Formats: sequence, C-alpha cells, structure tokens
Amino acid sequence: MNAWTPRNVSALNAPVVVGASQTDVPVSTQFGITAGGSRSIVVAAKVSGLAVGAGVTLKLRSAIGTQSVQDSKTASITSNGMVYIKLLAESSSDQSFLPLLSLGQVVISTTAGSAVTVDNVWVLQED
Repeated sequence: MNAWTPRNVSALNAPVVVGASQTDVPVSTQFGITAGGSRSIVVAAKVSGLAVGAGVTLKLRSAIGTQSVQDSKTASITSNGMVYIKLLAESSSDQSFLPLLSLGQVVISTTAGSAVTVDNVWVLQED
C-alpha cells in the first residue's frame, strides 16, 4: 500500500503545558513507525501560549522499545500555531537522521524564561 495516513498522537493529558527550563518533556504518546515512515515522516504540532526566553525546541525521537533512544530532527518554535518536522528520504540534509527506529515520540525542551502549550500532535507517514 502506498497511502500516507495521518494519526493524532497527542499526549493522553493534552494539552501539555511545558514551563521554563524543561528537557525532553513528552508531548505525544509513543507511536509505531512504519517501514515507510522510517524513511519519510511528517510531525505536526499545534502550539499556543508561547513565551520565548532563549528558546523552545520540538524534537522527534525514535527508539527500539525503551532502549536505543535516538534524537532525530528538531524544529524551533517561534510563534503560536502549527510547527512541522519533516524527514524525507529524498532530502540529502535528512539522511543523517534516517532510518528511524520502530517507535517514535515527540518531546519538547524549553530554556529559562520560555514556556509553551502543546495542544495537539499529529504524525503523517506512509503505511
């Protein structure tokens, strides 16, 4: 099958409010990464209540179970609204992040004086 399927993977306690000076706070559930998704995937997060001190970063992580957690691509959050992380096999700049491992999770980190609310998180990957 060659279909791209979107899924809501928002944290069970969404919306998630992330205060200042936090590292790798989960804002999604763990989700399975398909064979197609391991090569090309899009993560979308809807954020609000942004207060930017030194910075807010959205990050995709992948793992095999609870072991071998690998950090993947990140996106800086600079305004309220939609934030995207796109990993595409066709992009030479994404090659160092691929292939992703079998489980994914979206996390967020904030610096001093920064805060954000993550309302929803979606993943789009090939089945």
